[in-house]
Amino acid sequence: MNFKIILIILLILILFLLLIVNKFKFENFETSKIKSSKFKNVILLVVFNYADCVKNKNFIKKIYEKYFKKMIFYSDIPENNKEETDPEVNYISITKGYYTQKIFKDFYNKYKDLINDSDGIMYTMDDNIINVNELDNYPIDKILYPFKKDVYYTIADEPNNYTKEWGRWDIDSMKKIIDDEENRIFNLERFTWEWSDWFYLPKKYINDKIFDLFDFFGKKEIFLEIAIPTVIRYFNQDCSDYIQPKNIYIWHGDRQKLEDKEFIYKSFKEDKYLMFHPIKFNSNKNTLIWIDDILNNE
Repeated sequence: MNFKIILIILLILILFLLLIVNKFKFENFETSKIKSSKFKNVILLVVFNYADCVKNKNFIKKIYEKYFKKMIFYSDIPENNKEETDPEVNYISITKGYYTQKIFKDFYNKYKDLINDSDGIMYTMDDNIINVNELDNYPIDKILYPFKKDVYYTIADEPNNYTKEWGRWDIDSMKKIIDDEENRIFNLERFTWEWSDWFYLPKKYINDKIFDLFDFFGKKEIFLEIAIPTVIRYFNQDCSDYIQPKNIYIWHGDRQKLEDKEFIYKSFKEDKYLMFHPIKFNSNKNTLIWIDDILNNE
């Protein structure tokens, strides 16, 4: 056989072997990206309150993507029409995060098959950090969200702390819902309030009706910290189905603690908080470096 032909055949065989080896490496890499986790078949839904914060998306992906089935991103619309958008992000007007419930109907319409093939939905705002190292300490068949047994009001109750302590949660906005003709579908009579930076819903509580109710609250532009907890409570009022995760909220004068490296490491590693809020990407850069080390170098 001609020497050149033999050489060509050998080269082809070598190339073929290299392709097989690289394919194996790629598949092995893809599999290793997903960490063993109870939440590996859960969708993570991340919402940016401001479009200019979308630039932090890759940092968020780096922290979370190996723990969840799929990450879906939403953001408020850009304030400047010339602002560049990200093709991986869905943009909906949520008024700087005041009405994030507006995203859910669109999310359901676009990703229904993905949702149906999942174990549940984890929702978080971009300034909330999930301690993924603690995820497996929580069940995937329970609602991860507070259940305030005695905080479930009718309009007639008009409790002082409902209007005074929480000024944005005024009675008039509730009346917009109660008196609306569309409410005949839901027959809503009671409301609750709670922080709404994140929640987890197992698949058994996810259906078209819950997304319809989120949409109703969105169209009426009810503040999210009434809309989200009321929708969740409407579909399940059994407190045994809720688990209150260990959270930490850092507000006002306490925010100086975010510059304390020892405090950050202790919160994530020893105190084992599942949720940490708020971490502002633009003003807490050192904190993000430490969190990256904690969550990506375990």
